[in-house]
Amino acid sequence: MGARTFDRAQTVGTWPTGRRGLLVGGGALVMLALLAGFSVGGTPAAAALPGLNGRIACDGERGSAPGPAASGFPGFVTPRNEVYTMNPDGSDFKLLTDNKVADIDPSFSPDGAKLAFSSARSSSFVAVFTMNADGADPKRLVFVQGSSFGTSWSPDGANIAFMDGSSSSFEVSRVGSDGTGLRRLTGGSSVDGDPTWSPDGSAIAFASNRDGTFFNFQIFTMSAEEGETRNLRQLTSTGSLNPYSYGPNWSPDGARLAFQSGRDGNTEIYSMKADGSDVRRLTNSAIDNPATTSINESEDTSPVISPDGTKIVFESARSGDYEVYTMNAADGSGLTRLTNSPGFDGRCDWQPVRAAVSPQSPGAGVGPAPGPGGAGTPDVGAEESRRARALRSCLASAARHARRERRLTRRGSAPRRAGARRHLRRHRRQLRRRCLRRHGRTPGRITGLRARAASRTKVELSFRAPGTHRARGPAAHSYVVKQSRGPIRGGRGFRRAQTLCGGSCRFNVTRVGAQLRLRITDLRPGTTYYYAVAARDNVSRRLGPRSRSVRVRTR
Repeated sequence: MGARTFDRAQTVGTWPTGRRGLLVGGGALVMLALLAGFSVGGTPAAAALPGLNGRIACDGERGSAPGPAASGFPGFVTPRNEVYTMNPDGSDFKLLTDNKVADIDPSFSPDGAKLAFSSARSSSFVAVFTMNADGADPKRLVFVQGSSFGTSWSPDGANIAFMDGSSSSFEVSRVGSDGTGLRRLTGGSSVDGDPTWSPDGSAIAFASNRDGTFFNFQIFTMSAEEGETRNLRQLTSTGSLNPYSYGPNWSPDGARLAFQSGRDGNTEIYSMKADGSDVRRLTNSAIDNPATTSINESEDTSPVISPDGTKIVFESARSGDYEVYTMNAADGSGLTRLTNSPGFDGRCDWQPVRAAVSPQSPGAGVGPAPGPGGAGTPDVGAEESRRARALRSCLASAARHARRERRLTRRGSAPRRAGARRHLRRHRRQLRRRCLRRHGRTPGRITGLRARAASRTKVELSFRAPGTHRARGPAAHSYVVKQSRGPIRGGRGFRRAQTLCGGSCRFNVTRVGAQLRLRITDLRPGTTYYYAVAARDNVSRRLGPRSRSVRVRTR
């Protein structure tokens, strides 16, 4: 997520080492390129996405391409920098990229199936690419006239925020995960970077020097939809020694942020509440080899909180060059070194692994499997088929109207075009809401929700199927099942909790009141979990009222 990168020949003093690159020299922004001779440190990839702890992806000087040998300078980027993954204990190293240009900054998608990363493999600019988690099928996501890097996936995987270098200053932009819908979230003369999406999807935390002092980077949050024009809030302030805080990374429950800061003289890792209060220092940059490492090189940077919220992976120069470490997220204890190789290792992200979920037989009332239809609509009954056709027609009409209005965004002065774009976004949302109000229905509330521990690692949920329109049949087929390590209270708690089944647990059921069962596996032994459920309309997928929260402890 945003980094500060320095021309090694021009760097003076101790500056924040960031994950993704702003190339500065002598206090001035000069250019961005990933070439041998420039140094890049690290800051975290994205929000800590809820789930179990999977593999760790990093980049380092591990490739076979010709280039300078390990420089000994922390964060040095050469054509040998490649993306790799390893187990959380450092074992089972797997190199995912190996070519003649640097590939850096891996960032996992919410389902752990894909990685976004930065590379100059297809142009003279650094661009954002995606690939499968095993390194297969690399594709360029977006190209702008300037370098772009520092990705953060939205919790639903539909969008990616990144640092956009296409203007005179770096800004935060967002784009669909299919490469469409590019738009900026920040603007002006300040340098904005390190975007990280909150677990509930409503906010983006980022670093900015918007007070006008070049190295005074502080952490802010803003609306993920409207950008800095809405809910802009500064979380950190200038420290007594070095004036920067950088590299925010959300905890899976959205309650805290980890970040790096020079507020106490050396770059250390801290955590704070999501409102900026209760700042806790987690590292103290103890030097492994005082004979070869100066205090200014023993930086701890790039904190990324694990999907289960218990660990932090980060990079540290305490051994003489940057290596990867983990520690306990609560207090910084339990320090464990994962890598030990010449040159740089860092800029890591943690793969979220979803708990395995299997719908069980619902018993009486089983009907045919819901089939695909427009707007995610199962073909069940004449009434629902009619509603599905009407909804598709309404949405298609709204899309045609939006296409006609889009022409206005290309005419007139710049302020008029900007106003037309804002009007188009508002009108598009209004048209969609109108279609959903007209043809959507609100499912009934989930009743009879119970949870029991089936084994040391398995939990079974049971509940009764509501109607897709309150108590009216047919029964709802699709359900949002939420899991949390703490009580699920209110709508905000429901949104923040981990979503199972990729957002939609489906059952082949037609009778309202049928007993449904869901088995959740791969859980932690002796751990307390909380669950809540809400049904979706079979046609519009409108969410019904959520159930009460239930509590269960694995054996």
